[in-house]
Amino acid sequence: MLETSHLTRVRPVALITGASSGIGADVARELAGRGMDCFLAARHGDRLLRMKEELEAVQGIRVTLFQGDLTRAQEREELFELLSGSELKPDVLVNAAGRGFAETRLGGDPATARITLELNVSAVADICQRILPLMLDEGTGYILNIASVAGLLPLPGHARYSATKHYLLGLGLALNQELRGTGVSLTTYCPGLVDTGFFEAAGIPRPPGRLADSRRLARDAVRSLFARRSLRIYPLRSRLICRFYQLSPHWMKNLLLARIWKEIQLRSSAAC
Repeated sequence: MLETSHLTRVRPVALITGASSGIGADVARELAGRGMDCFLAARHGDRLLRMKEELEAVQGIRVTLFQGDLTRAQEREELFELLSGSELKPDVLVNAAGRGFAETRLGGDPATARITLELNVSAVADICQRILPLMLDEGTGYILNIASVAGLLPLPGHARYSATKHYLLGLGLALNQELRGTGVSLTTYCPGLVDTGFFEAAGIPRPPGRLADSRRLARDAVRSLFARRSLRIYPLRSRLICRFYQLSPHWMKNLLLARIWKEIQLRSSAAC
């Protein structure tokens, strides 16, 4: 665990997981740009330190860092202890930590599958369960869970990853209804293909074509968060594809999924 900068209650505070790179880092930049102090949590201490230096120098806010593996329940407990010791309650929670991997017919590496399920499902549920009561006590709060279009449109070749994002979608939409009138809201954000290091980390061939810009996506995500939107799909192309899938009859959905699966197989073959 890596702890720096004991915070005092001057500005609102955001807790962001997966904050050392990709969408999580860009969301942290957006929130810091709005004058929020930040708890940044991720596995890579060197990247976290660079983020701290960047945000404190450019934005003039204060940052606390937590270096840990959120797939481990004990290390999540250490994160909660750090939060408790700081005597601060997050005004914003962003669950951006996540990972994916490629597999066929559940034939992927069991250890990688376990890590994916722990990070994408257990860690998000655990952190929400611990932070939500604090927000309810304050009567205000914002939660942003980064899901995926794979939570709306099943993704062949990534069945378990897709299932984790379906979980986030169900969790978010149900909880957001329960939270009505409490002053706390939960936004489920579903990106399409984004230009981050996700594909390299997951061992997945980089898809062709233009990918969404992570910084623009983060800006849209933060706007959606503070607008208290329950669900947001980004970019427009992904929103239209998901809408088409949702409105299609079952036979057409199967045709669309078959086409997606064929394209994924072709990309995987070309990458070998």
